[in-house]
Amino acid sequence: MGGLFFFSGFAALVYQVVWMRHLSLFFGSDVYAVAITLSVFMGGLSLGSWLAEKFVDRLERPLVLYGGIEIGIGAYAFIFQWLLHAFAPVLVGIYRSSFESAPLAYQATRVGVAVAVLLLPTTLMGATLPLIVSGFVRRDSELGRFGGWFYALNTLGALAGTLAGAFLLIPWQGIARTTLIAVSI
Repeated sequence: MGGLFFFSGFAALVYQVVWMRHLSLFFGSDVYAVAITLSVFMGGLSLGSWLAEKFVDRLERPLVLYGGIEIGIGAYAFIFQWLLHAFAPVLVGIYRSSFESAPLAYQATRVGVAVAVLLLPTTLMGATLPLIVSGFVRRDSELGRFGGWFYALNTLGALAGTLAGAFLLIPWQGIARTTLIAVSI
């Protein structure tokens, strides 16, 4: 199971690199676009972990929900670019009307679009650690061991996914194929 959680982290950060690339092409590649994307991504992870903590102890089979969430994240990643491009008319309209005259409205729209397309999958990603740990912890004394072990494996996978996504997969396979590779993981 640890290997699966390694690859969960790997795929999650490949998604982040791919989504960052999509959003930089969509928003432009300024520092605000990067900050917005990272903030929503990290906020979603936090929200998912916080929400999962509220109900995870009541689940009889948390690993079944974990598996379903991983499938849902992959399905969402598969359709991400089409969801993002559905917001193109909104962003073009606000850009034309407000980019120079009301930059705050333009930035707020970019935040809104990022929240609309990133919050669901990142919230699901954030729920995975509490679910997987809950599937293995039988006593409170085991929490540190299992929690630390799964967190370390997931983080190592995330590191590998970031490096592979940015420096190998996207340059060699492009964004679309990189997405398919991550979804297949």
